[in-house]
Amino acid sequence: MEAEYDQLVLMPSLKRLLLLDCPKLRDLPEHLHRAVNLKRIHIEGAHKLQEVVNLPAVVWLEVKNNRCLRRISNLNKLQDLFAQDCPELD
Repeated sequence: MEAEYDQLVLMPSLKRLLLLDCPKLRDLPEHLHRAVNLKRIHIEGAHKLQEVVNLPAVVWLEVKNNRCLRRISNLNKLQDLFAQDCPELD
């Protein structure tokens, strides 16, 4: 059963995700990597978010005013990255 669950596609029509002023957001949804058509993400004002990782389809990412964001990794198709006011970002 778990193998079947691993193959499920999450929100197949989702192409863009905009998260604005979510100061309590600590993590992105665990299975967001299954959104195979998700190409663009903008995250702004998510002050407790520490990482953006494992999003294989994303080609464009903008992170802005995220005080605790420390890591962006494993975005294999990423072409454009815009980061502003993320003082903990390595």
